[in-house]
Amino acid sequence: MITKQRFLLYVFLFITTLTFAQTKQIDSLTKVLQTTNTTLEKVDIYNEMAFAYINVKFDSIKPISERAIALSKTIDYSKGIAVAKKNLAIYYFFVGQREKSFDNMYSSISIFKEEKDTLGLSRAYGNLAKIHKAIGQYNESLNAYDTAIYFNKLINDNAELISNYTNIAGIKVKQGNLREALKAYNTADELNKKVKDDYLSASIKSGVGLLYEQQGKFDSAIVLYDESIKIFKELQNTRNVAAMANNIGNIARKKGDYLKSIEYFDLAIESAKEINNPRLEAIFLNNLANNYLDLNYNSKALELYKESAQAIKGVDDYTYAATLSNIALIIKEQNQEEGLKYLQEAYDLYVKMDSKPNLITNLNQQADYYYDKKEYQVAKDLYLKSKFILKSVIADFQKSSTWIGLGKLNLVLKEIDSAQIYGDEALRLSKDIKALKNEKRATFLLYQIAKAKNDSKTALEYLEIHQKLNDSLFNEDKSKALGKLEAELDFKNQNEKLSLERETEKRESAMELRFRKNLILALAGVVLGLTIIVILLFAIKRQKAKTNRRLHAYSDELHSKNEKLKQLHVQKNRLISIISHDFRGPLNNLSDFLDLYLNKDLTTEEFDLWLPEIKQSIDSTQKLIENLVSWAKQSLNEFQINKEEINLFKSTSNLIELYDKAIKDKQIKIENNIPEDAQIYIDKNTLDLAIRNVMSNAIKYCNLEDSIAFSYEKHKDFHKVCIEDTGIGMNQETAEKLFNSDLISAIGTGKEVGTGIGALLSKNFIEENGGTIWVDYSEVGKGTRICFQVPVNSLN
Repeated sequence: MITKQRFLLYVFLFITTLTFAQTKQIDSLTKVLQTTNTTLEKVDIYNEMAFAYINVKFDSIKPISERAIALSKTIDYSKGIAVAKKNLAIYYFFVGQREKSFDNMYSSISIFKEEKDTLGLSRAYGNLAKIHKAIGQYNESLNAYDTAIYFNKLINDNAELISNYTNIAGIKVKQGNLREALKAYNTADELNKKVKDDYLSASIKSGVGLLYEQQGKFDSAIVLYDESIKIFKELQNTRNVAAMANNIGNIARKKGDYLKSIEYFDLAIESAKEINNPRLEAIFLNNLANNYLDLNYNSKALELYKESAQAIKGVDDYTYAATLSNIALIIKEQNQEEGLKYLQEAYDLYVKMDSKPNLITNLNQQADYYYDKKEYQVAKDLYLKSKFILKSVIADFQKSSTWIGLGKLNLVLKEIDSAQIYGDEALRLSKDIKALKNEKRATFLLYQIAKAKNDSKTALEYLEIHQKLNDSLFNEDKSKALGKLEAELDFKNQNEKLSLERETEKRESAMELRFRKNLILALAGVVLGLTIIVILLFAIKRQKAKTNRRLHAYSDELHSKNEKLKQLHVQKNRLISIISHDFRGPLNNLSDFLDLYLNKDLTTEEFDLWLPEIKQSIDSTQKLIENLVSWAKQSLNEFQINKEEINLFKSTSNLIELYDKAIKDKQIKIENNIPEDAQIYIDKNTLDLAIRNVMSNAIKYCNLEDSIAFSYEKHKDFHKVCIEDTGIGMNQETAEKLFNSDLISAIGTGKEVGTGIGALLSKNFIEENGGTIWVDYSEVGKGTRICFQVPVNSLN
């Protein structure tokens, strides 16, 4: 059996080698990517990298997969899109966006079908099954696994075949169908004798361990978990090591070894955090909280349950239902009806999942509610319903709990013989599976039954056994670590100790009392003197820290001003270059054009033909002059900011009218989705300048019949405005630099010339209003969305 010291060593080794071990493949792929020339190979590498990030840093899956899709589209590589969408489905599952997860997975499957890609279909259906399984949709999961297995067999993919049989067995265990589960595990094991895959071997062992745990064969389960941990440790698979720690923690709790259980769950949680897996972390938090609930440390348990529920809702129905059940057990102390609602919601989820072991536990919990309310017949009906389900599953731990409940009810209903039968059977089962907690409950029930029969000798024997089990569950080591919990649970012993202490105090002599008082006074004097010294030292230290903070602030301010001067110097040189090029070019062209006309080298018809282009050149130059003047004023702090409440709809409508000709020339569709009563707190000049520049760029980079849309959101602390177009878009590098103090210029779709000053001015003026501006979205060929936000009027 695995020892705590050995497991601690495993976890230590994982924490110290995790980054190297799990990023080794990613680093290798990154190096290959740098030397790859073909786009197709790059797509395949991106998809491999995205999949490799699943157990390392799942939030990296999305940008890499989107990059793979974008590249695939440029070469019409359907398989690359399908694989990327499959990976995106996993990402969206992790962040709780089920609809997007399924949409991407079904889109991936559809492409694989069109391409007649059997391997791709087998992997996609396998992943679809895992998503259904994780959220408790077991029947849908089993159907998807059956389809995956069909494709596995077509291409002789034994590794995936074994994995799928193992996962099917896991579902059967959760449904309580242990015979079918064992059959699936045996099939997987027989196949693996040919493949000899260590990872699959460990997965099968851990699965069978879970089956044994469900049957109450805790020692056999721990042996298999121990063997699995060794293999997963050699494979440097932290996720599965954490899962095994979770399983051992569950067994320790069921056996009443709460300290060991809490330690294992703490280690499992740390491992989940290390691999950035919030779903696993939430599951482990829920299981950790079960210990505190058993120990009557309800405030701690409720805190952990709520933390788990918040993270797991919409991601994992199985764990969410378990969390609801446990929250109900705590809430019932204050509000029984509210607690019952939580249990019934969990019950509905378990019915949907057809999870029989959990249905049994849930029914027992509901029965306990009605037992406490003295509605004994309702409670009995629920226990009998639980008993009926037990006929179709092998779940000795749940059975012992149900038998204890039926024993209590028969006792209170004066059906002593039936109570005796259930009590004896509950004790036998508890002993067989070494569930000390239920063994303790069963012995107390049998004590009450013997007492009801006036069998004092038997009653005393069971009471003594019950007390020994109490001592076994909460021994001296546990009382040191969980003194508060022992006081709540072992109240009888504690009350005896308190009574003894009171009696001792009464018998103490007056001399001993005076001695204590004098000692207390002396200690108080010493403490007071030390306190004064500490206060003086603290005051000196605080003053010194205050002085240091001022010095650091002055230093930071000087550094900031120096950086700003450097930035202005760079911008100044860039602007001089712009002035020399963008002013001189149009003016020289205009001068040459007039010379040709005056020299009669141009006819009137040719002159009229060139006039629109000349007008466009002059307008562009005029706008450049306006922006330069604004930039100069802002740089010299001559631009005054006067904030006021402005009707945003009217302002944007007026600005749209200014660009009416350009909009009509490109037949652009404008959507002003800003509410007519929307108010924004900002300086009007800066608002007009920012929107004008962003809109001008949107028009510039739109093609014929594209669209531009304005939107607005009001939040508690800020207003948010977005301008979105369906134009040519930008690559990621350009988008990142646009508002990052760089002057980015590009030619528009109508050959309009840009300088980048507009973006820089927009950034500066929005920041002058206490806000921020950024590229919210942009993709080449798909358009751009620019957003800015400014604070609300604090006076309101």
